[in-house]
Amino acid sequence: MGKLKSSKNIESLPKTISRLAPTPSGYLHLGNAFSFILTWLLVRRLEGKLQLRIDDLDSARLKRDCLEDIFLQLEWLGLEYDSGPQGPEEHLKHYSQTLKIEDYREALSSLRQLRSLYACQCSRKQYLAISEDGLYPKTCRDKKLDLDQPEIIWRFKSESEALSDTLFFEGSSEEDSSSKPLGDAVLLRRNGIPSYQIASLVDDMKNRSTLIVRGIDLYPSSLFQQTVAEKLGWATFSDICFVHHSLLKDSTGKKYAKSEGAYSLKDLKQENSDPGFVYRGVACWLGLPDTDINDLKSLQHAFSTVPLEELEGMELDDSIIL
Repeated sequence: MGKLKSSKNIESLPKTISRLAPTPSGYLHLGNAFSFILTWLLVRRLEGKLQLRIDDLDSARLKRDCLEDIFLQLEWLGLEYDSGPQGPEEHLKHYSQTLKIEDYREALSSLRQLRSLYACQCSRKQYLAISEDGLYPKTCRDKKLDLDQPEIIWRFKSESEALSDTLFFEGSSEEDSSSKPLGDAVLLRRNGIPSYQIASLVDDMKNRSTLIVRGIDLYPSSLFQQTVAEKLGWATFSDICFVHHSLLKDSTGKKYAKSEGAYSLKDLKQENSDPGFVYRGVACWLGLPDTDINDLKSLQHAFSTVPLEELEGMELDDSIIL
């Protein structure tokens, strides 16, 4: 069993603005669906606004069929959103992160002026060979390498290895894997493309997000992004309510993940044209009665019966098998 943990009192949010942020590097799977539906339920419960933001900055990993799949599966699940692209072409022309790269570079430039970045020439293979905990051992931190030389990595100078108390998560089997800070994480990759960490932070600031729902695997990212935001003087980022949930597991006990070849919604839809079984699965995950749940509306009604103050610490059955 895991828990739903929030960094702030959900019901105290003055205005709810959130987002769905899939990555088009693989087909959406059940884990994505459960997280997106939970986000949708919270936003609608709080009468907020929901944006679709597709994290496609890494163009080398972007797969056109997976981009199309995002829209197909959101439509199948009935997850309407208030802003964002309505299809692949509109996304690529008007919403792609590649169109916002100057915003990310501006943030990086500010961090550079604050002397919060340093150049690194180590490959992942090189530093993992000498790292005891899997974190970058700061090999290049004091070398004063030129940030402008070609094929160099920009890393953030973290000031502490300790996890912040502002965000927390407990009672999950993933706790051990989520307790490591990111340390001196990469903010600009060797190919000159800003990393997920800075792009996600900038986009959430631009979107004025007040609620972010994530799996516990992204808990260290939430902490790291908060640290970077503090360095940039972006005080409002600390006002965001982060909700972290335990990860859904398959029949073998492994988390649903694209890297693990998770059973895709596309395949599930071919076997079950009605998504009712997904909604019932979400109900079980959240500990709601699932006997009368056949569609998103009935799931929304069941979710509305849970007092908002009880959402914090809600037990999640992350081992459901559909």
